[in-house]
Amino acid sequence: MSDNSNEKLLGPWGIYGKNVGKALPMLALFLTSCLLALGLSLLSNFTLFLTIPFLVMPMFFVLEMSFIAITDGVDEVNWGDGLFLFPVYFRPPFLGSYRVIRNFLFSLLIYFGVTFFVSLLYVGLAANLNPEFQMAVNEITQMMMDGNVEGVANFTLQNEALRLYSFVTSTVAFGAAVLFFSIKLGFNAFLLNFSYSFFGIAVNLPQGFFLRAYRESRGHFGAKLFQGTFWLYLLGAIGYAAGAYFAYYLGNIALAPTLGLSGFAILTIPFLPYCFAYGRLLSNEMNPLLLKQLVNEARRAMDLYRKQALASEEELSEMEKSIQALSESIKKVEEESKKENPTDPPSQE
Repeated sequence: MSDNSNEKLLGPWGIYGKNVGKALPMLALFLTSCLLALGLSLLSNFTLFLTIPFLVMPMFFVLEMSFIAITDGVDEVNWGDGLFLFPVYFRPPFLGSYRVIRNFLFSLLIYFGVTFFVSLLYVGLAANLNPEFQMAVNEITQMMMDGNVEGVANFTLQNEALRLYSFVTSTVAFGAAVLFFSIKLGFNAFLLNFSYSFFGIAVNLPQGFFLRAYRESRGHFGAKLFQGTFWLYLLGAIGYAAGAYFAYYLGNIALAPTLGLSGFAILTIPFLPYCFAYGRLLSNEMNPLLLKQLVNEARRAMDLYRKQALASEEELSEMEKSIQALSESIKKVEEESKKENPTDPPSQE
């Protein structure tokens, strides 16, 4: 483990500047995996259902673990280390660390919800501000009444007002879904960083354990996590908007998702190690909360053993001594933390 005091003095940008050079092979590998996934999506957007969970997410895991190892003192990481870590992502306890399926389903709901809302808003505004759009809607309505389905499709593709409507609604909705997924990914990456900073690579506790510890002071640390990484999501949104607009400028709005994601990736990936560094510093502050969570879990286990007579009185006594010793350790850690962070909020018993 690296020295927490030195890391705190460096700050996230200091840690980033000191170690990002060593992480360049993994950054290049991750960027390559993202661009490969986006390239395949040009053949069919459905390829993303395979490439994101089975290529991009494992490579993101490789990048995060590699940077953590570098900040712990490893001199260098190479592509061989990446190949070693790649299958580790699919094994317990790391399997499901980023909650990809859950976050994807929520992102899908956001996509449909935003599509509906933006469509209503756009139609309401364009009907009053854009006569060409209103005329196009009237013409489509007439075609549908005449049963001219093929004419509707051709007219929609060729009419500039309708193309702009399709571009705006789909781009905003897809961008909102991407942004939500990215924020949730950042949070779960922080939880993984949190667990690693305390237990190292041998961590074998469920993610919910660390999530409960995080919730002990969610307001304080949640605000810090958001404040420290908000700028990166904003940068990603700018890259996405630029890429999507470039697709519209080329006259091929079908490319908007791919070029938008490319812009998002190109602007954010170089700064991912900063987020890992920031998460590491924040997780170091949260370690006393995790110690408390350990005490709470141990007490619950001891109560269960006592009720179900799963341990003798002598064993229970030894467990109580261990819990008490851990509680004393917590007090010492908190006292040291208060000396270093006199403005931190009081601990929650």
